[in-house]
Amino acid sequence: MTTSGRTVINAFRFTLLRCLNELKRRKLHPRECVPHHENTSKFSRTSSLSTIVSSFGLIGVSRCFLGFSSKTEEDPIVMSIKRAKLAAMRNENQAAERIYHEALYDIENKFKSKEMEREEYFNAKVTVYDDLANIALNQRQFSKAEVLYKETMKACLQKGMEKTSNAFVEITIKLGSLYAMTKKDEMAEMGYREAVKIMEVKVQENPESDNNTYALLGLALESYGRFLMYHKELAEAQPLLVRSESIARRVLGEEHPQRIVLLNDIATVQIMQNNLKEAESTLFQAVEVGTASNVPELPALYSNLGAIYLRTSKLNDAEKNCGIALKKAKENKNKHAQGQAEYCLQRILEERKKGVQSAD
Repeated sequence: MTTSGRTVINAFRFTLLRCLNELKRRKLHPRECVPHHENTSKFSRTSSLSTIVSSFGLIGVSRCFLGFSSKTEEDPIVMSIKRAKLAAMRNENQAAERIYHEALYDIENKFKSKEMEREEYFNAKVTVYDDLANIALNQRQFSKAEVLYKETMKACLQKGMEKTSNAFVEITIKLGSLYAMTKKDEMAEMGYREAVKIMEVKVQENPESDNNTYALLGLALESYGRFLMYHKELAEAQPLLVRSESIARRVLGEEHPQRIVLLNDIATVQIMQNNLKEAESTLFQAVEVGTASNVPELPALYSNLGAIYLRTSKLNDAEKNCGIALKKAKENKNKHAQGQAEYCLQRILEERKKGVQSAD
């Protein structure tokens, strides 16, 4: 695994500004104030609670096993799986599923005819089942995804893998996120707790564990932290997210965009606990990281800072930050971020019309 990872995070779905003003009126869930990113390949999510494996640049179940040891790249099954992966990346889901099922048929035939060794057979099945499950989850076909993840687990165990192995824990987290999305909260929390427990023991027993192990711990902490935040268990959520962010720094580096996601999550929790000074400091860090890596999410971060200043009646500071947000959004031709910044500035104007004096 590369320490830089390949995470590409999308623009934040809601700025904190909108959430701060709507949280009580519409009783939004805390998770709606949190950015989420599409499932790209590791540390992930397809909707509010589903960021399953994309954040930390993990190798992943599928990629772990797509070696097929003695097989060359010209092997028909390897080529089929690569074509299916490419189709899935293009969101050509039906084509990807068709190719994967054809590959499964070939895998079974080759194993029965003894053209494939037992280990290669289970490696291939794990790869295909996991990829099919990810496709189903991305399409919100939850029952189908659950069955496929369980088939992946079954193949892992048949291969002789321990339940404490990184690949098995990763699937546990994926299932936990799936259960969270389908409101099977008890099963979700059980999976998250187990994943965190296993990975914490691993790094405690071996502080020199590889980056992939630390990244998987980061994923477990992030996923469980967001789950707790969604359920307003804020005091329990914050330390998990803080530890996850520290792991992101260790594994991905100081300037990696994934830190922005986690710092924004932490700031969200702090705002919901009315710890606005802490939230401001956390968002300053996020802006610093975002500026260093020149990420397209900067307008949202500045709008979020503007939201805090608006809440504390620091209208001048709010206007300054939301103005920067608007400028950067226009430069990036990001209409969504532009709308967020304009909303922020409109709220400031409304406060001024009410005669509110800036406290800064």
